[in-house]
Amino acid sequence: METLQKNDVQSLKQIALKCAHTLDEKKAEDIVLLNISEKTPMADYFLVAGAESFLQLKVLSKEIDRVMHEYGINRINPKNPFSEASWLLNDYGFIVVHLFLNEAREYYNIEKFWHDANVEFKNE
Repeated sequence: METLQKNDVQSLKQIALKCAHTLDEKKAEDIVLLNISEKTPMADYFLVAGAESFLQLKVLSKEIDRVMHEYGINRINPKNPFSEASWLLNDYGFIVVHLFLNEAREYYNIEKFWHDANVEFKNE
């Protein structure tokens, strides 16, 4: 387990990239990691990804929780109590992970609100 320094920007970026690569390995779709640190104080990164099913959403969410736990970081928001939510949000403070069913991803299109943010990772 790595020790995370709160002010270590490079470590935060590495963890965010690890989360993005983990989602890619787990077959998430249309993954985008946005650096929003200069746009808002709410977080440093938004990680957005799509999934084909409710089951895949849950698996992706649990996998991100597992990766973050390896770094000693816990989610600061409660887990979603709804079994068939089309949008799951995992908030770890410096990174907020948005996992959508593909239809909901197209509908909400949250990337358009952050169109001027730096893209740190994107898969097609």
